[in-house]
Amino acid sequence: LKNTLGKTSIDVRLITYEELTSLGCNMNEATCESAPSWVYSTRYWTASTYTNNKMWVVFSNGYCNYGMFNSFNYLRPVITISKSEI
Repeated sequence: LKNTLGKTSIDVRLITYEELTSLGCNMNEATCESAPSWVYSTRYWTASTYTNNKMWVVFSNGYCNYGMFNSFNYLRPVITISKSEI
């Protein structure tokens, strides 16, 4: 992305459990329906582990839970670009 967009401050990562809860997800109740709809508009794995072999996952129906990571097809990156480069 740095080469394609010509930006030097790009950071790419996966969203965390803490960020999801700050956006309105309630992991204890397994729901993200109180978060903005873009948070659960598609299925994706997070960067946060639940246990040493399970990760948190968000589903497109507003449900969130943990499971054994099984697919790179469901990764949704968080891309951060410095305001000065926009």
